[in-house]
Amino acid sequence: MRPLDDIAQNKETLRDMVSCQECHKLPMQPVIFKCGHSTHCWKCWHLKLPTRCGRCDVLVRASDVDVNQSLGSLLLANVPEDYVGREAVDINTFDDTERRETVRIKSRQYDMPDSYIDKVFELFDRNAAQNGMGRTQVIRECKCGMVCVPKASKSGRMFFGCPLWRPGSQLRGEVVEAGRYHCNTFMWLSAKQAAVLGIV
Repeated sequence: MRPLDDIAQNKETLRDMVSCQECHKLPMQPVIFKCGHSTHCWKCWHLKLPTRCGRCDVLVRASDVDVNQSLGSLLLANVPEDYVGREAVDINTFDDTERRETVRIKSRQYDMPDSYIDKVFELFDRNAAQNGMGRTQVIRECKCGMVCVPKASKSGRMFFGCPLWRPGSQLRGEVVEAGRYHCNTFMWLSAKQAAVLGIV
């Protein structure tokens, strides 16, 4: 049998290796990406919807993500003290009220119009429906904490863009007029992706 200090050291190593990158705890219902890494609790991943793996930077689509039940059981069995008072959520009926409220608060902070909030909530609803293989992930989180919304360029091509972008802002984090920021989050949308979003 191993000495107690070895067991404690192994637990710390485990925490360093697989802790959730959002809540920084051992993951509850750990998700696994197609690259094989588990870097988030399911709830934390769902609230943030990161598009890349935090360990190897591989592109992650919502359709590629699943809960790693085996890893979750292993962690709970070996480090039960890290799960005291924490409850798993029902993935099929999870309520994203908290996320919607965060969007509402940030939108008020930046004086965004109600039409922006309505558009973001519509994207939330569409994202829940777009879970088939090959479907585009319809939510993009800005580095400024806002949610990117589809926009049209002058040529009519659709893209995801930061809602706080203003003309003349070119650098990430640059302060622009009225104290607004542009985080430079950007992604072109293909015609198929735009069709899935219902914007063409």
